[in-house]
Amino acid sequence: MLWMLRTRWLLTCTAVSTAVLIYLAFQDTRPVIAAAQEGWGNVTGQVVYAADPLPERKPIPDVKEPACLAKGNILTEQWVVDPKTRGVRWVVVFLKPPKGQSLPIHPVLQKPDKDFVTIDHPTCAFHPHVVTMRVGQKLLALNPMTIAHNVVITGFRNNFNIQLPPGGKHEFDLQPETYRPLPVKCGAHSWMSGYLWMFDHPYYAVTDETGHFTIKNAPAGTWNLVVWHEAIGYLGGAAGRDGKPVEIKAGQTTDLGKIELKPTQ
Repeated sequence: MLWMLRTRWLLTCTAVSTAVLIYLAFQDTRPVIAAAQEGWGNVTGQVVYAADPLPERKPIPDVKEPACLAKGNILTEQWVVDPKTRGVRWVVVFLKPPKGQSLPIHPVLQKPDKDFVTIDHPTCAFHPHVVTMRVGQKLLALNPMTIAHNVVITGFRNNFNIQLPPGGKHEFDLQPETYRPLPVKCGAHSWMSGYLWMFDHPYYAVTDETGHFTIKNAPAGTWNLVVWHEAIGYLGGAAGRDGKPVEIKAGQTTDLGKIELKPTQ
């Protein structure tokens, strides 16, 4: 009798464990299955400056070192606007899932195509001005100049102050710190500034010289789109931190048209 009770108990535990594992597996794969059934699409648009007059980039008066001026004046970078198209450069655009959820990721985008992203110092300015990367990638800082620079990164989980000697480089192994801008500065040159963004998915972009952006192979459905620029913060103010819903259609490119920015929003 005792061995029969033990056998029943073991069978019951096995059945419960199996059911729990099946349930968890279904929960983990459900978003991917749903996206695979509905498909994937692209999102494109253009961020434009919606005020007059258009801002002009001017030489930074604090720049005095001959090495910094060897390739010409160092210009302001807070507002970089194309006068022909009114397009705004260096705007970060990304999809953001609801709190506690994650975005399904297209099979070809499961891993980044590079192990690192690069921030360079071809002159006494960071290039690119806004760096974006995925969690797990490393940040490689380069200094091809004949003078030293400092790379200062300030965040909640990432705080660095690394000197780059002439011709030097440094590889940063960053802790995950997603959905917020991390300021990047140079301790040796006060005007040098930029921003670093980290994401746990591949659905982000930085606008080009004419304000255009494209996010490829995004999951079809309705997701929130966030727009951020260093001069105004999130488009829409504090509420804009979570973005606005956009519908991504399977097998199509969803064109959001012109997204307007104003200097006071």
